[in-house]
Amino acid sequence: GWSRGGSRGRRGMSSFPVSSRQGSEEIEGVKTDFHISTYSDRVLVFVTQTGKPGTFIHVQRDSSSGRNGLSAKVLVGKRDDVTMVYARQIAEVINKRTQKPVLIALCILNDSPIVFKKVLEKLQALHSS
Repeated sequence: GWSRGGSRGRRGMSSFPVSSRQGSEEIEGVKTDFHISTYSDRVLVFVTQTGKPGTFIHVQRDSSSGRNGLSAKVLVGKRDDVTMVYARQIAEVINKRTQKPVLIALCILNDSPIVFKKVLEKLQALHSS
């Protein structure tokens, strides 16, 4: 099931407004964990099938040269075409509700189109709830 975390303050601090949503889904026989945290300046998205963060990718709107595409940069981890496609598509899902940069931690064991489609569907459902 999906759960939603709210803002939590610490003693001596004013509230630290972070909206979080998380969930888990079995995709093609593999438990896949999802977590989305929205901060004031960016959105953090975790998608993992190993419990580990895997590759970190930073994606933001690229308004240079008059185009409105996405710029993706691998910060740590695997640099390949599949990872970049995942990152851009995840950012598109997140950017339907916000234009903030997205930091993605991605660890997917099976890069099949079926897994890709189901991951995006679950993120969409989680992000729009």
